[in-house]
Amino acid sequence: NSDNYYHWLFDSLPRWKMLQAAGWSEYDFVLLQRNPCRFQEETLDWLEVPAARRLHCSKSFVHQFDRLVVPAMPFAPRTVPTWAVPWLRSLVPHTISGPEKVYLSRRGAGGRQLVNEVELLAALEQRGFIAIQPENLSVTEQARCMGSAHWIVAPHGAALANSVFAPPGAALVEFFHPQHKNRCYENLAAACGHRYACLDGIAVERKGDRRLEYTVGVTGVLECLEQMGLKPA
Repeated sequence: NSDNYYHWLFDSLPRWKMLQAAGWSEYDFVLLQRNPCRFQEETLDWLEVPAARRLHCSKSFVHQFDRLVVPAMPFAPRTVPTWAVPWLRSLVPHTISGPEKVYLSRRGAGGRQLVNEVELLAALEQRGFIAIQPENLSVTEQARCMGSAHWIVAPHGAALANSVFAPPGAALVEFFHPQHKNRCYENLAAACGHRYACLDGIAVERKGDRRLEYTVGVTGVLECLEQMGLKPA
């Protein structure tokens, strides 16, 4: 399993669905790392895995099993199978509802901070966007916030995994630090039926700083949104 939110949702959980499809409905334990993340515990609650059957493993202790089932990855890294999207959406308990326009902030993250976020957010708020710090919310709360989001703006980061809970056809604008780019959310958008666009930021050089801070052009973000159909303020 993975303690990264994106990889847990799209690399780990879909393999549970595969196990079910293969007939592995009976088990003694599900193996987890020593200190599981809150989002792992919550989504295992969704899957109705009893807490007593969650075995917390450690590198300092050897576990021996008569049979250990390890489902392989059936798809390439950073890709999302289309069947995983409706399945993940089906797991979310209760009604999904939230703002129509969402900005996902990384202000609580340890790296890749957007230096001019205040300026960007001021411009987005004039256009009706609501800022969300996903790390302050449960997975269920994050899913509810995204459930009505037709416009999503965010720096690259694990919080964008929540775009899976947005309605098909949502517009997603992602921006990157120039030294940290990959296509996982472009691939996710395709699997979800979302519209997608991205922009490169400009690195902010600080001596001895490895946090990869950067800025993004506010005008460029707004122009990108307007090209995707958002009306100007």
